[in-house]
Amino acid sequence: MKPGKVFLVSFSGKSQAGGVERIVYYLDEYFQGKGRRTKLIDETYLVKHTLLGRLFKMLFRHHHFRKRREVYMARYTSAYLWLHKRRNDLVITQGESAPFFPVDFNFIHGCYHLMERAYWRKEEHLSRISRLQQRNCMSARQVITVSSNVKQDIVRWYGVPEE
Repeated sequence: MKPGKVFLVSFSGKSQAGGVERIVYYLDEYFQGKGRRTKLIDETYLVKHTLLGRLFKMLFRHHHFRKRREVYMARYTSAYLWLHKRRNDLVITQGESAPFFPVDFNFIHGCYHLMERAYWRKEEHLSRISRLQQRNCMSARQVITVSSNVKQDIVRWYGVPEE
């Protein structure tokens, strides 16, 4: 059976600037070196190169949609993957990118809920973005964290099984 395409989903894109972008860059280089086709799905691609994304760009001018931008982008990314992923394709996401699609691998660089609590959030319950990250962790086949501290936070706050 012919190996399929690799979807790399990261709203930040691909560069060597930060941790998330660097992971996507190295994964892209690795899979292309192995002869697999890769498709980077970032916010720029979704907004500029798809019809619904161009409509979203117009919707994001309004306060209601701009305030919930991450939620709408995550929903759209999940719908895009449902429509375009084939049987042999591999999907690798970062954080809260595709919470409504069962991805193969989900890289977690930090618990968004703890970051919010450390900087500005007083409430104990999860925010919209934290719930997206939790849902993405629960639906992923494999969750990969960058450190053991992040793993403990994800297990504690999001209820993800430790194994």
